[in-house]
Amino acid sequence: MANRRLRKELLETARGLYDLDAIDGKTMRELESLRVEAPKAYTAYEIKRLRLREKASQAVFAAYLNTSVSTVQKWEVGDKKPSGPALKLLDLVERRGLNVLDADLTPKRVTSEARPNAARKPARDALRGPRAR
Repeated sequence: MANRRLRKELLETARGLYDLDAIDGKTMRELESLRVEAPKAYTAYEIKRLRLREKASQAVFAAYLNTSVSTVQKWEVGDKKPSGPALKLLDLVERRGLNVLDADLTPKRVTSEARPNAARKPARDALRGPRAR
């Protein structure tokens, strides 16, 4: 809430400076482009429609949004309303689809083919540690 008020005050000050020719049009455009709009508020119907459009179960949808299944259920019946990061993620899913949140975060194994100069050791020796050799 305070950040929104601060941004509003900063933009009003910049407009005043622009009117006094203290800053140029380019600077004013840059300041206005930095303005972040508040995310759209979603109704229970819109959240359920969005989930169904993405063909996701409540459990899958909750996993993508990093929330619990009961929270998604409460959103869809109107007992709770999403806020903060959840609103941003819902907006992102609405604009670009659920796949935009599908990041493969599992670490990749580097194979010896990817590192041609790496010494090849038997797997059991690598697991034993330095003292077992």
